[in-house]
Amino acid sequence: RRGSLDDAENHLLRALALTQDTYQYDVTASIYNRLGGVYFQKGQLDLASDYVQKSLALREEIGDIVAVARSYNNLGLLDWKRGKWDRALENFTRSFELQTNLGDVEGMIELQTNLGLLQLDRGNMDEAKNHLDNALATAQKIGHPFINGVTYLYFSRLDLSLEDWPAALDYSNRCLEILKEIGDQD
Repeated sequence: RRGSLDDAENHLLRALALTQDTYQYDVTASIYNRLGGVYFQKGQLDLASDYVQKSLALREEIGDIVAVARSYNNLGLLDWKRGKWDRALENFTRSFELQTNLGDVEGMIELQTNLGLLQLDRGNMDEAKNHLDNALATAQKIGHPFINGVTYLYFSRLDLSLEDWPAALDYSNRCLEILKEIGDQD
């Protein structure tokens, strides 16, 4: 989080060496996942994917369904970034199914937005809008202002793609208003 990716990588690799021959599979899986995140930030997407897949395999083995759902989302993000959109769609869909079964509402919203943005990139505007509509409706039900604001931002991206300038501006302003109201600096 401090931007020292090489230091993070070195610390995680040392931690991995300490846990690999133990029965601390949850810790090892977490380290694999974090290494995947470091390599994602370093732009080493194939290596990131390898580590996230190792994490997923361990998490499935120990039955940590919550972490399995997150791992499928992470793999979806990696595949999306690597241009493997069909695989990204499969991974996001699998994660969404797991999040739904778990009842993780925030996870479901995140997956709906990921699916919406992926469909936007694929040029499937109706599907993108449907996913974003579902995400926004759920976010409004639970009263989560940050998620509402970010979803408005994603609607703005959709409307920019559709060249609906007034709607894009409206959603951008709604997003800005909410994020200012809650004090979000990003």
